[in-house]
Amino acid sequence: MPEHWYTDSDLYRFSDYRLTDGGHQAVTRERLRRRQNMADAVLGTTFPGLLLDGVDEPRKRAIAEPFRRLRAALDNEHWFDVIGAAKDLVEAACKVTIELSGAIPTPKADLVALAKQAQRARGDDEATPLSRSVTATVQRLAELRNDMGAGHGHSELPEVAHRAGKLAASSACGVAAYLLTAD
Repeated sequence: MPEHWYTDSDLYRFSDYRLTDGGHQAVTRERLRRRQNMADAVLGTTFPGLLLDGVDEPRKRAIAEPFRRLRAALDNEHWFDVIGAAKDLVEAACKVTIELSGAIPTPKADLVALAKQAQRARGDDEATPLSRSVTATVQRLAELRNDMGAGHGHSELPEVAHRAGKLAASSACGVAAYLLTAD
């Protein structure tokens, strides 16, 4: 039997102990690994693979850059930036989809109008439930970005729940994947 029993209070008093540099680095690596695993779960594993075989480099970069920013914001748990990057990813996917069809994106069109134009460019029937769902998702993402995402100035920085950020990211990836994959 040990001579000294520690109470719960003793065990939770971390200020009495110093973390070594190696321990601090290990904790930092573990936190990063967990955040990256969370980002992978939110983004899914298939999206990076659809970066458009046979498409020119400028258009690939147009999709890859907002996706990279989305991933970085998720990895760092910057939910405000996640929402802005999610909207940018959808906007880029819409514009690339429209251009790949040979059309020109409507100048200064809002995100919902671009999504509808991209769906028409794909040959989708706007009356189908799937098409209406994509449009509704894009509408909600645009509203979320306007209310609390990066890209617009705010008089007060809004609180963004991690759930809202994760939903925006996964929704944006779903819409972009839908627009950019051929049937």
